[in-house]
Amino acid sequence: MKIHIGKQIQRKCVERKIGTTEFAKNINTTKQNVYAIFKRESIDTSLLLKISKVLRYDFFKVYNDQLNIDELASLTSEQKIIIQDKEIIYLKQLVEVLKFKYKEN
Repeated sequence: MKIHIGKQIQRKCVERKIGTTEFAKNINTTKQNVYAIFKRESIDTSLLLKISKVLRYDFFKVYNDQLNIDELASLTSEQKIIIQDKEIIYLKQLVEVLKFKYKEN
């Protein structure tokens, strides 16, 4: 699956109800450059960091999630079951921690 980061950024702007002019101002660029960013399939990491901060969203996670999907696709069924079992154990532990914290309050 190919990531089109510009579309992801544009979607987040719409979701956050941040207009193009305001977004451009917040990342110190022009409105025309923002439209160019929305068309990009890739982006410089320092610009992506700035955008992530302005939109309060970790766009690097988009790439990380894709890495995880690609990695899972190459695993055997047995390996996938082991990972799922570990995730279940982790979630059970998390539930216990949350129960404990809830009882404290």
